[in-house]
Amino acid sequence: MVVGWLEEERQPPKAAPEASGQPFSGITLPTPKLGKGLEKNNRYLTLISTYAPTLVASDAEKDSFYEALNTAVRAVPHADKLAILGDFNARVGNSHHLWQRVMGVHGVGKCNDNGLRLLSFCAEHDLVITNTLFQLRTMHKTTWMHPRSKRWHMLDYVLVRQLDRKDVKITRVMRGAQGWTDHRMVRTRLEIHIKKHARKNAHAGKLNTRALEDSGKREELQTALASRLTHALEDLTADTELLTTAWEAVASTLNTTARQVLGTTTKRNRDWFDEQREDIHTLLREQHSAHAAVLRSPSPANRARLAEVRSQAQREIRKMKNEWWTRLATEIQGYADKGNQQQFYCALKAAYGPRRGSVLSVTGDITDEVQRRIGLASSSFGRLASRVFLNKDLTIKTKVAVYKAICLSILLYASEAWTPYRRHIRMLEQFHTRCLQRILGLKWWHKVPHAEIRRRADIEPLETLLLQRQLRWAGHVIRMPGNRLPRHMLYGELTKGKRTVGGQHKRFKDNLKANLKKCGIPPQGLETSAADRNRWRQECAAGAARFTASFNQQYEERRRRRHLPTSNTSTSSNHICEECGRTCKSRIGLTSHQRTHAVNRT
Repeated sequence: MVVGWLEEERQPPKAAPEASGQPFSGITLPTPKLGKGLEKNNRYLTLISTYAPTLVASDAEKDSFYEALNTAVRAVPHADKLAILGDFNARVGNSHHLWQRVMGVHGVGKCNDNGLRLLSFCAEHDLVITNTLFQLRTMHKTTWMHPRSKRWHMLDYVLVRQLDRKDVKITRVMRGAQGWTDHRMVRTRLEIHIKKHARKNAHAGKLNTRALEDSGKREELQTALASRLTHALEDLTADTELLTTAWEAVASTLNTTARQVLGTTTKRNRDWFDEQREDIHTLLREQHSAHAAVLRSPSPANRARLAEVRSQAQREIRKMKNEWWTRLATEIQGYADKGNQQQFYCALKAAYGPRRGSVLSVTGDITDEVQRRIGLASSSFGRLASRVFLNKDLTIKTKVAVYKAICLSILLYASEAWTPYRRHIRMLEQFHTRCLQRILGLKWWHKVPHAEIRRRADIEPLETLLLQRQLRWAGHVIRMPGNRLPRHMLYGELTKGKRTVGGQHKRFKDNLKANLKKCGIPPQGLETSAADRNRWRQECAAGAARFTASFNQQYEERRRRRHLPTSNTSTSSNHICEECGRTCKSRIGLTSHQRTHAVNRT
């Protein structure tokens, strides 16, 4: 049994390597032995203690913290146990249906921006928040009280791998513990279970039922079964006591024959090495022959030959790997562009096996759906990180192609019908930028602007990609016959009902009209332009290009204004109350202040 203690002292712990100034420290402990007579245990438990930036910290500070934490987590071997403890200054909420494998059903409160970052990090690395797994009273889960609202929140967490979820027996707040901190102490109890390493070929594997699609294989299986079952049933009698034995013989014959004829499945996911095994083996045989020649006679000629063959093999293997991933990305992107959902998800599942589905809200709010999309895209990015995005043998062009075909397709699934607000666009853009930074190998201290990141990756802003999808879908619906349901939904209006007082919720029509104006397309000519498919496609492409240019120009202008020297003159001199002479910092502040005088007069 291992007991882990967490105490926040509000003092920055030791900084991680290559992350100067980041509160971060870790320790590695050996796990218990497997027991007498069992194999030697070489696995460890790594404990990482963290202190994350607060909610008001800049995005650069948050990015640098999670970059350092991401590097530390990836350095831990996958077979080892991992526990991350600390004050993450994040509220993850209680949306278990959006983050089913990341958090339990016993969360507290609502999710904020820092909480979304933490949840995305956990989804990428297959971690689970143990604080939300156990049904406890709220006072035994919350760790910090807000000084003004006096409400308690959960900010301190213990994270473990999802595979080690069963090792966590309890994560609970200790209310009576005293310490020089305004946070409560969190206690986690672990019972570590170490499994023996499974031997290779320990399981026979599943039958390759896909081979039955071949008529030749089917005939071969039928012939073999007819012959063998005839011999197996010759000695069968009507004695009921022998029926069990007879059935076991028949079942064994069926299983053995099917395995011999059909074979077993070797691997669930597609892999570049398996599909080009013969070509790679040819290169490796040449390299092995040259190495054997050096061992027999280490002459300068043989050594030069070995170096030449080895370099050629490395170049060819890198080329094969790039071409294979490029072909796969092109295939998946082609299915997505054509709207062939069946083939798209078959190819996507063959690549790594994603999860799909949408979250519908009664009010039409897409906040939950955006969070779920970010979670699934983070999981897909994490599963492909070591194979693709962090693979130094692949080019940036190949990595971006795979990212667009897989991660962005999952992120923007069913986004054609979204009605996003600015907060949703900001959440998606932040995820998009973080992924591109990881693909390009950029760190926080490089200080590369977002526009330059997109230029290096040769990719558009995510708002442009979302806008293109929605305009393309709108044109498709307009060209539908009048009896189709999507067209009825686009053109239909409610005959009954009453709108509430105040600001109204944004409708899909409002969002479509705003997108047309952003692209410079007159809304009045929408139906005329969309009626011609080729013309509409050209107008959408030209409008997306204009929007991207305007987007980058506005971004550069905002960045230029941020770097201008601040003026010494006060900007609030014009916002002075005429009745009491109070100076306000903004016009809206002055308006709110003047309302107090109006209330006092009445």
